[in-house]
Amino acid sequence: MPKDKIAAFFEDYKKTFVQANIEKISEFFHYPCIIAKAGSPVTGLNTPAELQQFEQASLDYFESIQLKKADIEVTSFQEFAGGNIICNATFDLFGPDNAVLGQIKWVYHVLDIEGKLKILTAHFVS
Repeated sequence: MPKDKIAAFFEDYKKTFVQANIEKISEFFHYPCIIAKAGSPVTGLNTPAELQQFEQASLDYFESIQLKKADIEVTSFQEFAGGNIICNATFDLFGPDNAVLGQIKWVYHVLDIEGKLKILTAHFVS
């Protein structure tokens, strides 16, 4: 799998959060999926509606910090048999006037299903 395909997938994923497009966010995931993030237990989600409800808290947080822009870098990835890809990604978050809001790091287990990438698990690192 070329790195530019993975980078493009995560660039589109990042844009959906900045745009607060909850319906489109759910399209990036495989179902069922698992999300482990700070302040929440490891959560299994079976449907797009469940993911949308779960991720609404993230969108509310981004609105509260006035997120206006984010940059993403896929810092590494490893492809395994059966279309399994483990990706490390770093998001730099910016507010009004490009003020730095912080940086978050995630590890993703992505599936390549007939050329279409879907997130199976997302683990918050820091």
